[in-house]
Amino acid sequence: MLALLAAHPALPPTSRATLFASDPHPKTTPFENVQYLKDISGMAYVEDGTFVAVHDMKSNEEASWPRVSLIRIPKELKTGLQWAPLLNTQINWPKDRKLMEGDAVIQNYSTWAGSNDLESAARIPGISPPLFLLCESGNSGENDAYDASGEKTGIADRIYLAGVHYDKDTAEEAGGSVQIKEYTTFSTFANISNVEATAVAATKAGHLFLYAERDTATIRWFKMTLNPLVIHKEGGGSASFTLPKSMELLAKRPVVGLDVDEKTGVIYAVASHDPEGEIDEDKFSEDNGPYSSATYTIGTVHPDGTVAILPGPDSITHQDGFKVETVARAQSIPKSFKTEKPATYIGTDDENYGGTLRKLTL
Repeated sequence: MLALLAAHPALPPTSRATLFASDPHPKTTPFENVQYLKDISGMAYVEDGTFVAVHDMKSNEEASWPRVSLIRIPKELKTGLQWAPLLNTQINWPKDRKLMEGDAVIQNYSTWAGSNDLESAARIPGISPPLFLLCESGNSGENDAYDASGEKTGIADRIYLAGVHYDKDTAEEAGGSVQIKEYTTFSTFANISNVEATAVAATKAGHLFLYAERDTATIRWFKMTLNPLVIHKEGGGSASFTLPKSMELLAKRPVVGLDVDEKTGVIYAVASHDPEGEIDEDKFSEDNGPYSSATYTIGTVHPDGTVAILPGPDSITHQDGFKVETVARAQSIPKSFKTEKPATYIGTDDENYGGTLRKLTL
């Protein structure tokens, strides 16, 4: 038996006007800035759900923007992503950088401390507590720089060895710090143009430093030693691969992120598409996208120190709408984060949209 709902009589005009009366002075809710997490150009997993990330701010960009930060994955909606941004002044960068002022002779320089165009970060596995490499791109642009002895060097040529310290507590007052221990430069072992991808692998023969130029589908590797930090020019290797048709859009930036799984030796990589130079700046902002990316595996570092690069990407997963610039493997994640381990994470550098960190199935 069907029960029919009784029809309600129409509201009289006066009642409707009262019920839906307009406020002549409605309260307006203001817009708030939500771009708190700066775009991530590189990152590496520390532990306890925490990553160290670098941001590709140039030496002449906003001083209040962070150059390095710590980012923690969410435990719940209440916390969301947490981060501890670090300014140049909060890190003990070496104070030996000499920057030319215009076309002046070498005597007229300014000395400054800070990073310039940090594009990648790499965890050094096999040591405790872990150390990290924070790497500049090697892309000096139109600027010239000189080291402490007066030798000309790329303004973004440095590879810093850093320690990371942080509070495991997730309370708002928790934070962290980064301590620079020493540095070397790309120019001591390679001629580079624009490196956005680096990684370190531990083998029975010692550590290997891997890197890739942004615009080439080639992985290169060199032996690396600590105490002091040296990346050796002799005895390295390289191998190239080809992108499949499904990644044709990403051909201009086939490798912008790298990591090596410290348990399996599998090499993880990222390719991306950025419309930079493709959009008429008089009409639209190229820093508003659209972006596209793919994260994939591309080979293995074997325990004996040999590196096998595949003919093309394997286990590909696409991230449409995002400019992924870094990938990091997390081996140990506390149960309190309710996240399976090991896990693959990506970080994005979405320009005007800022950045974010996400977990992938790969």
